Amino acid sequence: MKVNHCCLFLLTLRGVRLISRLDFSPSVMMSEQYLVSDIASSIEFADDGIVSKTILDTPKSKVVLFCMSSGQSLSQHTAAMPAVIHVLGGSGTVRLDQDEHPAKEGVWIYMPAGQIHAVDAESNLVFLLTLFR
Repeated sequence: MKVNHCCLFLLTLRGVRLISRLDFSPSVMMSEQYLVSDIASSIEFADDGIVSKTILDTPKSKVVLFCMSSGQSLSQHTAAMPAVIHVLGGSGTVRLDQDEHPAKEGVWIYMPAGQIHAVDAESNLVFLLTLFR
């Protein structure tokens, strides 16, 4: 069977760099269309609020851009599916159970299904949330 390669890139507001390569069979690759999105142009903040925009929604995954104004919080909650937070800019804190982790550009956090988590923005915080169905 022929195997195609897919590269995983670290996306920041300053650019993109390759961080790993994944292999997929052609049947996986052919089942969906590709998507190119200018994430930087989608960033916008609400006064004293949180803006979320769905970038991708497929049967297997969903990617949402979150823009949290300084001082805003996503209260403690869980997700029914595994998820990744990839911080693109700003600063804040991600709480996983009782452990606090800095949220700054380039931070990548994997959370299994059911993981208790919360997010606080210390400055305007931008991150991608990827949910795996």
